[in-house]
Amino acid sequence: MPGELWTQFCEWIHRYFPAMCLAAFGTIVHALNEHNDEWSWKRFVIGIVTAFFVGLLMCYLLDPMDISPSSKSVAIAISGYLSNDVLRAVSEKMRKKIGFWG
Repeated sequence: MPGELWTQFCEWIHRYFPAMCLAAFGTIVHALNEHNDEWSWKRFVIGIVTAFFVGLLMCYLLDPMDISPSSKSVAIAISGYLSNDVLRAVSEKMRKKIGFWG
């Protein structure tokens, strides 16, 4: 059982980690373009973690769609660049879908 679990974990990493890194790269670009804010390592690390989550989320959302891999990559990179906005939009859409307005 532990060997099978390790194999599944490695397959998951092989499939989704590149997308998460691509989203993180989008966040790095966004952070470097923010010239009007004071630099903060804390905000930067939180942005990277958020981008990892959004990259994974976008990967799950785009997987069943019939979209070329390069288009998926572009969407994931842009979602990392705009990770907070993407997270807000997806959460609002899901709240409306399940009927939760709070």
